[in-house]
Amino acid sequence: MELRFDNILSKLSAYKIDIFLNQHSDISYKEVKFIYSHEMNLDKNIIYIGKVSMLPDKMYTYKDIGLILIKDDTFDASLFHVNIAVLPAETNVFKLFDDVQNIFSLNRKLIDSSAVLLNSLIKGKGLKYIVQVGSEILGNPVFLIDASSKLLASSTNTNVHDSIWDELISLGYGSHKYFSPYISEGFVEKITANPLPIIIDSVFIKNLRRIVGKILIKDKIIGYICILENNQKFKEEDINIAGLLCDVISSEMKKNKLYENRTGVMHEYLIVDLLDERIGNYKMAEERSESLFSEPYRNFLVAVVSMPENNINAHLVEHLRWSFESLLPSCKSVYHNEQIIILLNTENHQQLQNIKIKLINILKENNLIAGLSLIFHNIMEIKKYYIQSENALRLGKFLKRKNYLFEYDDLYIYDLLTLMAKDLNLKDFCHPSINKIVEHDKLNGTDYYHTLYEYLLNSGNVTLTAKKLFIHRNTMVHRITKISEISGMDLNNGNNRFKLFLTYKIMELSI
Repeated sequence: MELRFDNILSKLSAYKIDIFLNQHSDISYKEVKFIYSHEMNLDKNIIYIGKVSMLPDKMYTYKDIGLILIKDDTFDASLFHVNIAVLPAETNVFKLFDDVQNIFSLNRKLIDSSAVLLNSLIKGKGLKYIVQVGSEILGNPVFLIDASSKLLASSTNTNVHDSIWDELISLGYGSHKYFSPYISEGFVEKITANPLPIIIDSVFIKNLRRIVGKILIKDKIIGYICILENNQKFKEEDINIAGLLCDVISSEMKKNKLYENRTGVMHEYLIVDLLDERIGNYKMAEERSESLFSEPYRNFLVAVVSMPENNINAHLVEHLRWSFESLLPSCKSVYHNEQIIILLNTENHQQLQNIKIKLINILKENNLIAGLSLIFHNIMEIKKYYIQSENALRLGKFLKRKNYLFEYDDLYIYDLLTLMAKDLNLKDFCHPSINKIVEHDKLNGTDYYHTLYEYLLNSGNVTLTAKKLFIHRNTMVHRITKISEISGMDLNNGNNRFKLFLTYKIMELSI
């Protein structure tokens, strides 16, 4: 936090400056001193304040100093090789000195605060510790929220008179009624536009003035820091210290992959919290979930996209998320646990089929695969359906299905069998008649095993199965008759067909 000549003068806006020569803009200054004698020697990197009549002899020999002079005599500033500002003769030299000295004092406090905050980052004790250190420096309560108004950390102040603080501390989230005015009154826009935090006067009953600053990662707002004017009045330097606190918190949050690929959109944080089961207040989470989709219908599905191993980068993630969210209607995505998780909301069966086609095209273009859950209607149950889509992805890989999209609707029986296999030997439940067919195929070179499977897949429809196998219907009738003889089972019986079909599913898993 170097102080240069133009920085110092910009903080003296209350004074009239008649002459300003900034000939060495790269010089930084460390303190301020009075000019008290014609014979005094001047040191480098010092701002000197005094009257023109008191200027030391041989001023033309100095370069690396700054002069703030009161013009009580005539002189030619162009003869000097230093930075100069000249103020009218009526200027109070002692008040001017105090004001400049205060600039240096505030800068030293900023430097000290920066050191303390950086030390809190180096210690690696997390956000809670950094926020507490920030609160102690600023002398007021501090809280940190993410972009969805979820409380991430707060200082340990107990006697705080602020409704938002009370709600955050008790519930862990801020409700829409408290935070929506920040948007409608334009405060969020101002916070976004300003490089430093801003002061917001009380706009709600029982609320305090506050300093609010944004937390940026990769130029995206992923959270906000808030300092409440509770213990003491804000001081001039608090805005800059709050800015330092924002930078340190950003550095700390960059360490956590949870925030690395966040875009700062509210739905990301809510979805991740639901997936990780970090919802402290169920009612509040339900209220927040209602704002995720504007459509009146609630027919959700979860898709999990498997990312390429050893080739995951931020550009690829952002490109894919943009593709999904721009091409798929009513789509929200989040990058979490090295997966892109997509939440879809579909109006009807036809729209769902169109979404699947578009999703498959995106996956195919990028050589990716994904799992897709069953439909559900309560977003609070997203974790269960996320697991379904993950299991569909896992089973699709295991079964070596040559698809881009593995649907749980097609694979849930394998999921059930996999769960049963933890306690049972599933091969014990294979119907023995299948082994008879397998042995017959080996001895006679037939393929009745495959023929029977296709027949079962087509619900015992001889005509459809014949078309699928590209054989004549009479040939198909002959084969089914022969299979019935070998297996000793009546294939017209639905229960028998189910037993055989279940056996095929068990054998596919090769458990």
